[in-house]
Parts: sequence; C-alpha cells; structure tokens
Amino acid sequence: MQQISLKIEEIQEVSLRILKRITSVCEEHGFRYTLAFGTLIGAIRHKGFIPWDDDVDILMPRPDYERFILYLTNHPIEDLKVFNWKCVKNYPLGITRICDMRYRVLENNFIDFDHGIFVDVYPVDGLANSYNDAKKAFDRTAKERDELFMSAIKKYREIRLVEFFKNPRLTLSKLRRRILGICYYQRKLEEKVIKYTFEDYKYVGVPNWNWARIVFERDWFNDRVKVPFENDEFYITKHYDKMLREEYGDYMQLPPIEKRVYHHGYIAYRR
Repeated sequence: MQQISLKIEEIQEVSLRILKRITSVCEEHGFRYTLAFGTLIGAIRHKGFIPWDDDVDILMPRPDYERFILYLTNHPIEDLKVFNWKCVKNYPLGITRICDMRYRVLENNFIDFDHGIFVDVYPVDGLANSYNDAKKAFDRTAKERDELFMSAIKKYREIRLVEFFKNPRLTLSKLRRRILGICYYQRKLEEKVIKYTFEDYKYVGVPNWNWARIVFERDWFNDRVKVPFENDEFYITKHYDKMLREEYGDYMQLPPIEKRVYHHGYIAYRR
C-alpha cells in the first residue's frame, strides 16, 4: 500500500502537539527554554508557524537540557521518543529530537535513523566572557563538527572503487569515519563543548551545531516572557530582537516568494 506523505500543515499540527507536551514538562519542573530560530521568527512575525516552516526549535541551557532529557528518559511520554546519540545508535545530530513515533520521517541527506515528526532541542553551552571571543569560540569545535557531519551525511559516506583511484586520500578518510563510527565523533564533540560550562561564561551558544554560530548572553534565559504561538503561548527571551538580528538581520521582512520553501528536505507519513 502506497504511503501518502503529510502536508506541511499536518506536520506543523503534529509538531505543535509535541511542543505543548514537552514544554508542559519544562514548566512543571522548572526547565528553562525559549523558542528559537525560525520558530521564534514565527512567534514574533506570524503569531505562530512561518507558513512554510517544517520544524520547531527550542533552546535550553545545558544544565536544564540534561535534567530535561533525564526526566523524559525516566518518565516517558506516550508516543514520544527521545533521540540523541546516547540512546539511539548512529544518531547523526549534536542535538536532541523529541519525536512522535506514530509518524515516520525520511530525510534526503542524513543516514536513516527511523525517527518521527520532531521538535529539535538545542543545548546551550558556555563560549567566552567577551563577544568577540565568543564568536571565535566556535572554531574550538569546528573539526569535530565537520567530522560528525561528514560521518552522517549519505554522500560523504559512500565509498566507490572508481573514487579510490581518483582520490585515494578522500576514500581513506571516508573509510576511517566508517570504522570509527558516528558515536566516536559525537563523544569527541561533547567532550569539548561541556568543558565550557553554561554558568561560567557571560556569552553562550550552540557550539556543537554547524548552522547556529550565534552568540547569546547567558542572562537572557533568566529574562523570559510568554507570547502567543498558534492556539497557545510559549516562552521566549525578552531579548528576542537581539537574538534574531544576530542571525537573520531584518527578520520582519518576508523573504522573496521563491525562498518561501521548507528547508529540511524530508517527507513524513503516518506509520
């Protein structure tokens, strides 16, 4: 029987249900979070999802993030599963995904790890005590982030005999990553990021994620307010304007029509 892929509106509906359930846990147990990235833009500009956005992102300080993951591990929520490198073999991301396993997601880029429609939870770690040093701090984890990325992306894993004769060095690098395994690079990356604790630095960020070289102030996570998002309310930092301008510039300006497309490149369907 042919599977029918979900429309973007259906994916958003499932994602919103996940967000409600996990933020309810956060608020009950005092785990700090803020909406982030496209989800935060959606909250400010659209009072809900960006119409073409296909995921939900939240940020959590590392201490809250670890306690949150531990809580969900010991108190699982029906239909939801925690995905990160410590609990799912060959998990390719440096963040956690909370997935609704009644659905199946197939991504074009990453190796398959059999997950569902998801909310991405980003751990926030310490960077430095000056803004300029904090921007440079992402270089500390560049090698580990790149190696993890290349060990998890399909096209960087494929080993072909014809390629060996053209570029043996590249082929051997691929082989080395396959032998060491994704877990090896995950461990190396986490060892580096947790050395710089969230509480000890003025400026913080997500140094284990390739596409989030953004610097925040630690205290922004203590200064939050709830805002409307779809038919509910969720926490954002009161300093959302600085956070968004750091990444997107004039985030209130709609992109050209041709760029109003979802960016993950996955399809989702009901299992």
